Amino acid sequence: MQISIGKPVSGWSLLILEDDAGHTFEGKLSYVDDVLNIFMRAFRVFLESDQPVAIKFNEEGSDYTIVLGDRDKISILSNKGDTQTVQTLNITAKDFIVECLNELEENLPDWMLFADFDGKYADHEALKYACECTRLEIDGLRLGARVQLFQRPDWNSFLENRRFTHA
Repeated sequence: MQISIGKPVSGWSLLILEDDAGHTFEGKLSYVDDVLNIFMRAFRVFLESDQPVAIKFNEEGSDYTIVLGDRDKISILSNKGDTQTVQTLNITAKDFIVECLNELEENLPDWMLFADFDGKYADHEALKYACECTRLEIDGLRLGARVQLFQRPDWNSFLENRRFTHA
């Protein structure tokens, strides 16, 4: 499994997803979307609810939506002109969330500036502070992906039928 989110350059980046069977998806990430916040908001909603989450990106002329709804796979709906396709990759929601967060964190200042249309991070100290706050939130989401997915309803029924010894 490989998840790669390239460093944003000149308003563009590339998202590459590949599952262990070799099925791949490549999608562009454009400056018209606040990529960092779109991912983080979607991951937060997915981890805090039992509802599927659709993460939509505009490729400027086409678009695609990544759907997190099943723990063991992700679905991608692509719209390119009159052609619509649906693709499923065997990438777990946990792996998708954790690896995307790792990739985004690797180039965090660039992602913070990617959609900074009003210049709020023009000051280096403001950017540094915003990056540190975002890193803390990323750490929380990464931990949530590792822990909370095991607390979904199907796990709860399993746990209710088990006896545990408390120290």
